[in-house]
Amino acid sequence: MRRETQEEISQHAQQSDEQHYAETAAIGAHLKEKAIREVVRTEAAIDRGRAAARVSQVVDYVFYVIYALIGLEILLELLGARETNAFKNFIDALTAPLLLPFNRLMPFNR
Repeated sequence: MRRETQEEISQHAQQSDEQHYAETAAIGAHLKEKAIREVVRTEAAIDRGRAAARVSQVVDYVFYVIYALIGLEILLELLGARETNAFKNFIDALTAPLLLPFNRLMPFNR
């Protein structure tokens, strides 16, 4: 009787272990697939972030150039650069479209 009980317990334990291993394998496979999907989504988000950062850098650079030109125009005006100077005329030509909205603001003649 004892031996039969031990064998029955042993068989039941083996069945539980096999079932437990199968469940564990299924859960592991599910978690692995989930992790792979998450890595793919993260990589895509990083790529989009890099592209957005690059566009932002280009836009910043363009605005820095515009600010520098306007600043140079203001500096040349403050220092009283001659209107006949070629460099002053070049800067005036570059900044004229940028400063056009402000021409009516200030009551001075050019």
